[in-house]
Amino acid sequence: MDDRLGLGDYTTGLTDRLKPGDPAKVEGSFGHFTNQYIDKLDQIWIAGGIGVAPFLSMANDITNEKVKLFYCVATPDQANSTDELEALAAKNPDFEFILWDSDSRGFLNADGFDISDFSKYAYLMCGPAGLKQSLTRQLEEKGVSDKEIYEEEFGFR
Repeated sequence: MDDRLGLGDYTTGLTDRLKPGDPAKVEGSFGHFTNQYIDKLDQIWIAGGIGVAPFLSMANDITNEKVKLFYCVATPDQANSTDELEALAAKNPDFEFILWDSDSRGFLNADGFDISDFSKYAYLMCGPAGLKQSLTRQLEEKGVSDKEIYEEEFGFR
């Protein structure tokens, strides 16, 4: 099985239990994570690992928003769908895609957003708990209201 399919603790273990062709029951989607009802048009999206999944759909539907998507991975070869995201960024000047690999750049922090007015943005995050907790704390220290920080739990249960 392709190692890239085992991205998290749970999915990595699936490679030992499942073989190609095994039947599987898939349910969902269950989340309500969307930027559709967010008033602020300037948005920063932060994806960690497989947490990029909900942003793929949203990136295809950008209309009036100005979005910076930070896709955080340890190494670039761990990233999925970068070709699609780069193509979307190339055709939409209001969508900026940044692949952030922590092995060469360190962990993403709020200063990495390269913005001066943090209160101007809404922040959407989907990824590991540590990433979300760290960035939420940093954003609140910069004066961002918790009402402008949106998080999604993304994992297999």
